[in-house]
Amino acid sequence: MPKAKTSSRVSSISKLSPFFRKRTDKPKLELHDYILASDTTSTSYPTFWADPEVLSQTSAYRIRRIGKLPSTLENVINMYSSQDVRVHSSQLFNCITIATPDSIYIYFYKKRNNDRVIHLSMEENQEPLIVNMVSNDTQTIGILAVSKSGHITYWKQYSDTSSFLKYKLSLSQQEQITAVESIRGQRAIIGSSHGNIYLVDYNANKLTVFSFYKQMNFATFLSNMLFVTNPVESRSSVVKSSLPCKGKILRIRFSQGHAYIAYTEHMAVWNINDQNEIKLSTVISIHHHLKEALSRHIPSHVSRDYIKTNLLDICLSENNTFTVLVSYSVPEMGNYVQYAVISLTYSGSILRENTPLWILHTASVPYSVIPDTLQRTPSLLISEGLAFVTFDRTMIAVSMDKNSVFEERVVLKQEEDDMLCTQVNQTAEASALMITRKGIIEFQVDTNKIRRPSAEGNIYAVAVDDTNERDTLIFKSRLEQAVFFGVPEQGPLQFPLRTEQEDISKAVLSLTDDILKGCELLPKSLELGFYIESRYVFSNRIMSVLTDNGLIHSMTENERFKILKTTEYYYLAIVLYETLVENSNFTLQFSAAIQSVLQENSGDLIRAFLIDHPFDVNRLIEQFFSTFEVFDFNLEETALYLQKINTVILSLANRAYNYEEKYLPLYEISHHFGDLWMIASASDLLMKAFEKTQDYVCLSSLNNVTDQSMAALKDNLCEIANLLLNHLSIEIYKSVGDVRQNYADKLSNTKSVIIQKLCACQQYQVAIELAEKYNDLPAIVAALQTSQLSDEEVQTKHIYFIQAYGYDYFTLLLNWLNDHGEDEKILLLSKHVPDYVDKFFENNPVKI
Repeated sequence: MPKAKTSSRVSSISKLSPFFRKRTDKPKLELHDYILASDTTSTSYPTFWADPEVLSQTSAYRIRRIGKLPSTLENVINMYSSQDVRVHSSQLFNCITIATPDSIYIYFYKKRNNDRVIHLSMEENQEPLIVNMVSNDTQTIGILAVSKSGHITYWKQYSDTSSFLKYKLSLSQQEQITAVESIRGQRAIIGSSHGNIYLVDYNANKLTVFSFYKQMNFATFLSNMLFVTNPVESRSSVVKSSLPCKGKILRIRFSQGHAYIAYTEHMAVWNINDQNEIKLSTVISIHHHLKEALSRHIPSHVSRDYIKTNLLDICLSENNTFTVLVSYSVPEMGNYVQYAVISLTYSGSILRENTPLWILHTASVPYSVIPDTLQRTPSLLISEGLAFVTFDRTMIAVSMDKNSVFEERVVLKQEEDDMLCTQVNQTAEASALMITRKGIIEFQVDTNKIRRPSAEGNIYAVAVDDTNERDTLIFKSRLEQAVFFGVPEQGPLQFPLRTEQEDISKAVLSLTDDILKGCELLPKSLELGFYIESRYVFSNRIMSVLTDNGLIHSMTENERFKILKTTEYYYLAIVLYETLVENSNFTLQFSAAIQSVLQENSGDLIRAFLIDHPFDVNRLIEQFFSTFEVFDFNLEETALYLQKINTVILSLANRAYNYEEKYLPLYEISHHFGDLWMIASASDLLMKAFEKTQDYVCLSSLNNVTDQSMAALKDNLCEIANLLLNHLSIEIYKSVGDVRQNYADKLSNTKSVIIQKLCACQQYQVAIELAEKYNDLPAIVAALQTSQLSDEEVQTKHIYFIQAYGYDYFTLLLNWLNDHGEDEKILLLSKHVPDYVDKFFENNPVKI
């Protein structure tokens, strides 16, 4: 297959790449420095995606990087797997704690002195601790750490690491601590994998531990007294075996004197007063309510009896409301489970036995997984009516408001990255702070906007006339984020697209139209090159995003072709702009041609054309030719103008060819589905440029044109000829049937014209090379015989071609010589190839 002359660039992102590089960088500022800098400095960027801290942004939410952990803590985290490091963030104390099997690190990110990181070494510990920062009676900050094996350590002041209290819970074989919750009065509640519950009091200068359950009998009591190092006093009359709740304790929450203990299928509520008296309020078999809520989210043919549920987490809210995170499955799902967040309420001040529960709202969480593949149990946090659900490498926010279907996610891109901890802002706007291995990410949601009516532009409104239209708008928003914010290959986030009932084609074409008109994410105020480059790069990314998500065939071939064609014209606008920048002395003529095309005579005409009229590039080139025709040919300026026209056309053709070669396969468009610019326009424009240039250089009256300009125009001729013939030959190679024959005929006619005209302006060497390249033997003969080479040089070349092409070439040559009365040259050739001469004379009459 012939090879075209290539350009070093298929796409130009020189102005965008500095912004992209900044987005791939890891955060440079540690969190405390970031907070200080945010209070004192502000940097302006041309648009949201150009800000390296902004990872995604719409009118409803923003995701941004807000610094990183100190390098010492990053190194600690990266030394351990997710199972061997535990991270906790406290908004109350403005600190982050990191626990490993042998150490505790505390990072106070709002302290202004250098004493920000505290390190505590642990003894005889084999697993990461559950660490809580706690307040004590002297208004200082203490530390309570509990290991899975039941070791409890309390430091009354975090700054005095040498003074601490210890206690060891006597756990049964294979029993582990699974939940810890600090409560008021310098106390904490601890739950175990066997369902045991303990109250820890560290109010005095000692650790005191109480059990929630009464010993079953005297023998058990005596055994504990004799063989257990630290026997635990019971503070209730409840026997554990009398309760229906079984298995490990998943989560403990405390509110207004009541502890809510979550199991996989039950929830127990205990009252705890300031004197450490413990009383059971109720045990709720919650899985019946969960199945009722989930029955609306599974296929109608599946009975609720077949729904398997597991309670995973619980959050308490005001107004007698609590919210739970559950996993569920039905037989058709195999080993996979899905997730939902369910909000429930009750009447009265506290849940009691037989208190009725009402389901307020159920929100599906778009996440499906085999549970055993997760590194940790998913967790739930609530803020301002939003539920934030955290998985290993994904955090999903869903609205718990009945007026909103808001559901968006943060997905980490890099395999080695994961979500270590999530914290929500409980005092202001709905936001979540995610601590990852690669940095700290904040997800802010404008809850007012996502609850507004659809008439006010809220794409997440529940009350709409057409739910399919709403889903399409949401998909378009997510596609837009993937297109504009998913460019950096090494960026921290990825933007997977989930499909349901939306019209993907409509969303894609709408986004394409927005880019054409200048959407909000395109820069508005920067210089021209940045704008048109942005438009091209992001328009071109639409199909890449669809391909990456397996959605390319959601668009018809005609729709894909339309996007490709539009994007190619954006690309040609860049080529025009770059050619103009490189040939700044062409600006006035460029503007004059645009003025004739647009019929305008005011404003920045170049900007207006490249932004608003990129599809008129052919009209612009035709105007160049029209302008050239009225010039005085016997001027150096005219020759220079023709050179600029050729430069523009050659730049467009070379780059368009490479663009089409690259993107036709990526868009999965058959080669002759439709005509892109190179096929539809470039051939004719190149031929016109060739003829205009050839006519010009053949004029004999150009006394005022320098030899340098004439040489440049002749170089243009040769380059145009090579490019045009190469393009047509490649189209023959790709085509079949009638289309192939049409290209073959066009190549034959074009080649004949080009070689003749090259010879007419004494470009014999190029003519001969082209004739040889495309096996046009008659053209080689004619080019050599009409060249200005010496007789010896011509004869030498003829002998070379006779040896290369044999008798066929010799016959053509002798017929030409015979027709033109070159008898002596026939005789000279006969000395070098006597066998061919004899054969020729036998079959052809000659005039010798």
